[in-house]
Amino acid sequence: MKYTIWLIIALLLLSFTACSDNVATPTDSGSPLTTETASATTGETSSGTDESEPTETVVSDKPTSTPAHSNSTTPTPGNSNSTPPATTNPPATSQPPPTTSKPPEQPNPTDPPPTSTPTPAFNPQIYYDYALSYGKSIGLNFYSDMNTEENAWNAPQNLYAALSDETMKRNIRSGCDFIKFEGFEYFGLYLEKQPNGTTYRLYIMYG
Repeated sequence: MKYTIWLIIALLLLSFTACSDNVATPTDSGSPLTTETASATTGETSSGTDESEPTETVVSDKPTSTPAHSNSTTPTPGNSNSTPPATTNPPATSQPPPTTSKPPEQPNPTDPPPTSTPTPAFNPQIYYDYALSYGKSIGLNFYSDMNTEENAWNAPQNLYAALSDETMKRNIRSGCDFIKFEGFEYFGLYLEKQPNGTTYRLYIMYG
């Protein structure tokens, strides 16, 4: 349709030009009318030719703005409301709780093995010798043939580990002092073990 209109206009222009040529004389080439008419014809023809060309589409290099309602997940620089991508934490591995108990110390092989001092067994002979020495020291004469069946004696002195050393020695001194005080000159000693195996009796005889 557009080309048809331009074709009609071109035909009209050609007709108008032909009429103008018939009116003007061939020798009047410098006539203003002829020059002006030719210029108008040329201008209109050029105008018609330019408008018939297709219009070029101008593509702008400016990037298009992203709509506000865009569903893009890429965070926009400077946008404080952008949600950072969620990070997935690795699964926690179960580890045994740290042990706080200190391991037992191993003995040094170069150290000698610990030795416990054994409790010495009760020795009643010590107190027998003490009674003999003390009786002689106060002037009594020791007679070894005395026995409990034929000779007199006071209450026997009990000897055992539970009694202190000083207690047993004090009791022995008291028995010898009694014999000296009574006026006897001889004394004898007899040590007897009791059935329990831990207690002893010391008899101090006199005559």
